[in-house]
Amino acid sequence: MKTLAVTIGIGGGWREVAERAAARMTEATGLPAQVISSCHLLPPDWNPSWAKCWAFDLVPDDVERLLIFDADIWAVAPFTEWDTDQPLAVVRHVATKPVRTERTLYGLPDYWNAGLFVIRRTHADELRTTATYGPRYGSWLEQTAINRVFAYCDKAWLPGRCNHLLKPTPEMDTAIGGALGAIESGATCLHFAGFGGSAAKITAIYDELEKLT
Repeated sequence: MKTLAVTIGIGGGWREVAERAAARMTEATGLPAQVISSCHLLPPDWNPSWAKCWAFDLVPDDVERLLIFDADIWAVAPFTEWDTDQPLAVVRHVATKPVRTERTLYGLPDYWNAGLFVIRRTHADELRTTATYGPRYGSWLEQTAINRVFAYCDKAWLPGRCNHLLKPTPEMDTAIGGALGAIESGATCLHFAGFGGSAAKITAIYDELEKLT
């Protein structure tokens, strides 16, 4: 099954960040990677993260499966769990109080982090449907909308190490310390969601990690 890793790098220096993240993901998975640097289907006032909804429209037609991941995810070890028999493979979100509240508020049976997931083209229409909830649905851009659309879809639950969410911090030393601790504990992919929301901040973190790992 032809599979492609895809990440989004639209605007504000994110293309360069995405290219670095894509190279790491290729190294970890053996998959070719594509950076989506523009999306003609994305409304101009929407956050680029919503481009995930049209991912299958932005890759070659013969791609049967995508590993979609955010550009603020840094692969640090071999990642093989993505290759499952299910049409969707996801990582359950850490059950923080805000996540539990979100799940209850929207009546969701589970809640997973949409920063990294594997999806087959057979679900391309459902992924596009997610855009009908935009430009914001719930607390985290497209994430709750994707959870809504795929709430009752058969899925494989990947281990948390495949999308290890790090606690946001403004201090670089603390951020790197947390990342190194996660690596020591067996994390495969480090997710720096909430670390300032800027490409410059993620670039600085990647620079440091490249020196140390």
